[in-house]
Parts: sequence; C-alpha cells; structure tokens
Amino acid sequence: MLSIFDWRVKVEYRTNKRTGDRISVIGLGTSYIAETEEKEAIRALEYAYENGINYVGGLNEGKETYTILSEKTA
Repeated sequence: MLSIFDWRVKVEYRTNKRTGDRISVIGLGTSYIAETEEKEAIRALEYAYENGINYVGGLNEGKETYTILSEKTA
C-alpha cells in the first residue's frame, strides 16, 4: 500500500505581487495534525518542506496544531 510519502511532484510557485515572496501553489492543510500522532505530523511537515511546499494552511486549527507548527517552523 502506498503512503502519502511515496509520491513525488514538481512544485510550481507564484510570486506574491505585494511582497515578492515565492509561494508554492500546493499547500499543506493542517486540519489533521491535532488528530494524528505528533511524530507523524512532524514527518508530514518536514516532507512537504523538503519537497518545496512552503505554504501551510492553519486557519481555525487547535492549540496542538499551532504548537507543532511553531516548533517546526521556528
């Protein structure tokens, strides 16, 4: 069985016209993070970042999600 870590994708970017930042068109949603084991959540975040995904959606997530995100993105 394939896991989410078995795929590869060439990430495309768009430039934010106001800031000039390059933002990946593929983002990582975080609604699952508070519902999974911390080790697996961190693995998903690291994998996404290592493969060029630099947009992480965290709107309306719980305290556990923000704790994991802040530790891994600091």
